Amino acid sequence: MPTCYSAAGLEVEVLAGDDRKGHLYVTFPAADRQRVDLLKEPLNFPPVMMSFGPVVSVTVRDVSAARALVEGNGFTVRELPGGFFVGAGQARGAAIAFLEV
Repeated sequence: MPTCYSAAGLEVEVLAGDDRKGHLYVTFPAADRQRVDLLKEPLNFPPVMMSFGPVVSVTVRDVSAARALVEGNGFTVRELPGGFFVGAGQARGAAIAFLEV
């Protein structure tokens, strides 16, 4: 993720990281420096670049079934090529892209 934030033109300071977590400071344009904490299983797919920066992605075998499960639990999804996206406001602060393998 630090590489993706840097590629998006953002200033990144890595505080700590390993296979299951990462802690960064990211400076966004016209904003203060924000701490970004990534806590999860190792990524199985590269981050997806959105207009606002990188988004964590997960792969699923059946994107229609995943979408039905996510929408069925009250989340709003937006379409992506080959999958869908749940915004950070609904995904507990970390936007997630679901992509079919």
